[in-house]
Amino acid sequence: MATEIELTLGEHTVKWSKTGYEDLIAKINVTDTGVSCVSVDVPGGACGSSTPPGVVISDFTVTGYLKEIIKNFDSWVTSKGGKDSIEYADVLEIGDAYLGIVDIGFTPTYDNVLTAGDYYLGLG
Repeated sequence: MATEIELTLGEHTVKWSKTGYEDLIAKINVTDTGVSCVSVDVPGGACGSSTPPGVVISDFTVTGYLKEIIKNFDSWVTSKGGKDSIEYADVLEIGDAYLGIVDIGFTPTYDNVLTAGDYYLGLG
């Protein structure tokens, strides 16, 4: 869904919001010759990245890539690219979340950790 807005020259803060996704906040600079991304002000965000959370600018078009809110094991697997895309680092991440070391948006069960391991090994 595209939304067109006209901005004056100078630096602006732009916020994208959508149900089921984390807000994306970026600072952009508008000049006579184009638009540039100054910063993406959310954890893990980056200018020039189509990997959420990210902002990509082409000419005068600014595109925000929002990160889906992780609610459960299935949405966590989806956010990783599906069960065939689970990597070793993902298994470590969900293991750390199970132990309470990191927050991934939900509290995984022991079965979730084992299932992620199976996906990594290609057994799921």
